[in-house]
Amino acid sequence: MQLEVINDIPLNVNLKEFIELKKIRRVDEIEVKKILETGVALAKPKALITFINVKKIDGIKVYVEGEHVFESKILSDRLKVGQPIAVYVITIGDNVERKASELAKESVVKAFVLESVGDYLLSKAREHVKGIVESRLGGKISSFAPGTGRGDLFDIKQQEVIFRMMEPWKHIGVYLTENFLMIPRKSSSGVFAVSEEEYVACMYCPRKCENRRKPFIGVYGEIKCSQT
Repeated sequence: MQLEVINDIPLNVNLKEFIELKKIRRVDEIEVKKILETGVALAKPKALITFINVKKIDGIKVYVEGEHVFESKILSDRLKVGQPIAVYVITIGDNVERKASELAKESVVKAFVLESVGDYLLSKAREHVKGIVESRLGGKISSFAPGTGRGDLFDIKQQEVIFRMMEPWKHIGVYLTENFLMIPRKSSSGVFAVSEEEYVACMYCPRKCENRRKPFIGVYGEIKCSQT
């Protein structure tokens, strides 16, 4: 298994997009622009990826190269034996969140905006890495991330598999806590793979969330059964 570190990740930000996406209200646009620029200057985006093949699928267990096993309803349903996938960990470092903590002493609102900038910049870094994977694997890429949605389709505990497989603390400085959360907080991990139908965890999660990408359509199992 070969690991690849990606350091040169462009952050193609757009002020209007950020304001609308994160629903920034009651903050002067000029001030938001300054905070966004601060975030961009502080962010140190890095990614660690590896391309491996699916060896076997047995129930909800997905066996991949390197003798690693994911236990996931959604992965076992959407992936195929022999299919190449990309496992990833992405971060923008901890500078933004540190600055937000400092800024909170001056203004809770400005600190909140900077925290939102961090989330936005992480999503931009993730978009770039997803584009790289898409160009290599071909086809439409779906992202499967432990703990997203309600967490029942890909449990957050499966973070352990990713971290055991890639040891990102050695390569890009991302650690896993005993509660399966990543440090720095502005980090993400998961699996990119070509799937016949795009998977977006939001579609099967009823929780209200400002980051929702798709409308809720129902419980995954029920939807699947009704289609077969």
